[in-house]
Amino acid sequence: NRQAMKFNSVRFFRNGSVKYKGTVHNAPVILDGDSKALICPHVEINHYGYDLSEEKALEKRQRTEGLLLKRIEKDPDDIAAYFYLVQLYTAHTEFDKARKYIFEFEEISNRSKVEFNGSIFTTAVSVFRKTQDKKNTEKWLLMGLKKFPRDLDLLMNLTEFGVWQKKLNLVIQGAKGFLEAYKEYESSKLAGGNRFTYSAVPEAKAYCLFHLSLGLLQESSGYMAQLDKTLHEVDPKYSEGMRSDMRTVLDKFGWFNIKWNPINVKQSNG
Repeated sequence: NRQAMKFNSVRFFRNGSVKYKGTVHNAPVILDGDSKALICPHVEINHYGYDLSEEKALEKRQRTEGLLLKRIEKDPDDIAAYFYLVQLYTAHTEFDKARKYIFEFEEISNRSKVEFNGSIFTTAVSVFRKTQDKKNTEKWLLMGLKKFPRDLDLLMNLTEFGVWQKKLNLVIQGAKGFLEAYKEYESSKLAGGNRFTYSAVPEAKAYCLFHLSLGLLQESSGYMAQLDKTLHEVDPKYSEGMRSDMRTVLDKFGWFNIKWNPINVKQSNG
């Protein structure tokens, strides 16, 4: 099963204008020319480097882990290595190890004031969510949204957190924010910056629309119950008019409820 993931990345250079440094997820260093990059909307690269057999995936995981641990041994403040270890262990559902390196990543970042790759926030939220750690899930979610308030993955995380914690206001806030940001992603390739984006897929949009719809229906149901109770206290003619208007609206949407028919209300009260 291939996991959909999108991000903007520089991949093409003039011959002799770049060299790479690093052992895992090596980074290009510009030797000649301008370091600015352009978005090419006509080219999309599909990367199947992780679409491996179980045996090959295990072999690659062990090799990558070994190289990253050597980097940390050589330089304990190599924050990029900590980030990639978090990603590695998360991808292989080794969440206890991922947690350990998230905390180490945070400590180094706070001490050195060095930030590396904004994807750490949504990864951390996923790890703490998987380990049922509400406190740290909320902490990393808030930190991430403060820095990237329009990030698709974090808005998806907020919606999921609201569903998990049964907090309707967070579901509505997250889902509405996600749908607005999703529209921006559809219209502009630059909206996601150069961070990994997992939620730029129709399934994520459907998830947010589903929970937003249910949430708003639930909220409306509560207000309508209050309205029904209040209409028993107002002038009968005012009540009849409002019930008739409500029934017209509900009928238009195919929703029938006897309490919004003034005649039935009269009979039940009579």
